[in-house]
Amino acid sequence: HTSAEGLVMLPFIKAMPICLNELETCRSFVPYEVDDVDIEENAAKLKKMHADSAELTADEYMDINAYWLFHFPLHRVLLSRLTNATSAPTYLYRFDYDSEILPYPYRIWRFGRGVKGVSHGDELAYLFSHAMTNALSKESPEYRTIQRMIGIWTQFAATGNPNDKHVPGMESLSWEPIRTPEPAYKCLNIGEELKVINWPEMEKVKVWASTFDRKKNLLF
Repeated sequence: HTSAEGLVMLPFIKAMPICLNELETCRSFVPYEVDDVDIEENAAKLKKMHADSAELTADEYMDINAYWLFHFPLHRVLLSRLTNATSAPTYLYRFDYDSEILPYPYRIWRFGRGVKGVSHGDELAYLFSHAMTNALSKESPEYRTIQRMIGIWTQFAATGNPNDKHVPGMESLSWEPIRTPEPAYKCLNIGEELKVINWPEMEKVKVWASTFDRKKNLLF
């Protein structure tokens, strides 16, 4: 996944600014599995965390959508993997490399130029060639990021383990499969450098998970 997943909502916000009104209560973001009697309580949790300012903003709307559409569903999948696929290791990465040198065409079509942040699908530009691809210097950070993404994915496809000492930045890195959400999943952050970190989205994801406190069996 990426570090600014909610950015994908920016064109929708520009086309339908009235959507920000959803932040007044945040009821529409409460998972559908939650009982009606618990909706208000859980909506209040989400509003306090994502939209607690006096003014409803696009940044808040993108933030809550990042968790509603991507981060929290990802957490549910990871919990399922840890419970039901114990013999198959699961690795988590977070793509955080932001550059306008090698944009994915979809991004230009949706956002135009000059928008900062690593949106949903932006890593595809570093895995697949496309019409806007230009020759890159082998010394450029974009070329290095391509090497990293392709190296990690091909190594994982071939062996089930994405670690490869030939990938720039992984020479002394130990990226292990996820083992527990406490205190946070370990993930590979792919930015200017490669770093194994605690998943930054974990704290807010736990609040989302608490909306299932009375229906834990439906969490995953």
